[in-house]
Amino acid sequence: MRITVTLALLALSCGSAAMAKDAPAESSALRGLARCKAIGDSAARLACFDQEAATLLAAEQRSDIVIVAREQVERNRRAMFGFNMPDVGVLRDHGGKVETLDQVEGVLAEASADASGQWVFTLRDGSVWEQTDMNPQTWSPRAGDPVLIKRAGLGGFRLSVAKAPGVRVRRVR
Repeated sequence: MRITVTLALLALSCGSAAMAKDAPAESSALRGLARCKAIGDSAARLACFDQEAATLLAAEQRSDIVIVAREQVERNRRAMFGFNMPDVGVLRDHGGKVETLDQVEGVLAEASADASGQWVFTLRDGSVWEQTDMNPQTWSPRAGDPVLIKRAGLGGFRLSVAKAPGVRVRRVR
């Protein structure tokens, strides 16, 4: 089984997207491995690979570099959908293609309306969304109903339960 991995250079303090953009496009540990590949003599190439592999593993143990499977990056993007997170460009910085996530599907765990008729939706994945518009709804969402959340204009989101007309929402958890 072949797993595609991406080398992510992550600052532990993770202060801002600007820090991530200033990170080198390629780790010096990877440059060392690439240099070894060009050595013609087999014994010298093997010695170089051994040394550079040890350097790479030590950097990974110190968390100077983190190797992340593309699938994990995609799972995390889905889990964070709805939050205003900086785009650190982990895959894009390394030539990977990252599709914009415009919608997610889920399953309703529970929904409740407050006294003013505003709904709070909890999905089975643990995300919680609250209605932000004042449009009264005539439907009663039930646990187990399918949910579709789409990006809407001006940075907002629309949530639709069981293909009913959507309401504007924001993610709270």
